[in-house]
Amino acid sequence: MRKGLLLKDLAERTGVTPSLISQVERGLATPSLHTLRALADALEVPVVTFFQESSSQEGVVMRAADRPRLSLPSSEAVYEILSPRDSDKLLLAEVRLQPGQSTSARPFSHNADEVTVLLKGTVKFEWGDQVFRLKAGDSILIPRGVAHRMTNIGSVEARAIFAMTPPSF
Repeated sequence: MRKGLLLKDLAERTGVTPSLISQVERGLATPSLHTLRALADALEVPVVTFFQESSSQEGVVMRAADRPRLSLPSSEAVYEILSPRDSDKLLLAEVRLQPGQSTSARPFSHNADEVTVLLKGTVKFEWGDQVFRLKAGDSILIPRGVAHRMTNIGSVEARAIFAMTPPSF
């Protein structure tokens, strides 16, 4: 509504049927990650917007107990959003991977610059045509458009924090 779009306009922009969009709005259908990304692109918002609730603190403080947790259909990872809700320039999040788990089924790219810092564990980081082994304390820069994926190759949970600008997650 804020974008002044009719349901049929949004459907045309995304290639999703008006019926599915209506069902998603009413909580009667669960969209795929591909559909969420198409909707986010058409509305010019980050995907994480769909998982956020309004805040009485005007979005400048993110309380630990209020952090949105995401589990995406194409990922085994658990994501926790760390940045305050009203941040439209930067997304800060934590990702947790159990041994053998990956952030996605295959490397993917997005339209954002990202820096990831590994806090705990050992991971294999696929970055374009290269593969890096990262240990706790290591960081990596992923320029926009570079396909990437992180896999926990250790025997303990891996934890990383990443910052992304603009938010496109």
